[in-house]
Amino acid sequence: MLAEVEAGWVGLVECAARAGERFFAECTPGHYNNEGKPDRKASFITNVHAGGPMAYFKLLADWREEGAFAGLALR
Repeated sequence: MLAEVEAGWVGLVECAARAGERFFAECTPGHYNNEGKPDRKASFITNVHAGGPMAYFKLLADWREEGAFAGLALR
């Protein structure tokens, strides 16, 4: 169960990371795009929550309001 929940979260994050691929590939080489060689799996900046911080905060608020914490495994 825990592996499935983790895979779902990672899938959500990786799906959204694709949205920035073109930007990071075309921008000036630097820290945030691995010196012009962007790699979603190796980059902290491209592996963040899909909708940014506001969507993440909304997800947390929805989880608290619903009380079921769907898709979240608590131990």
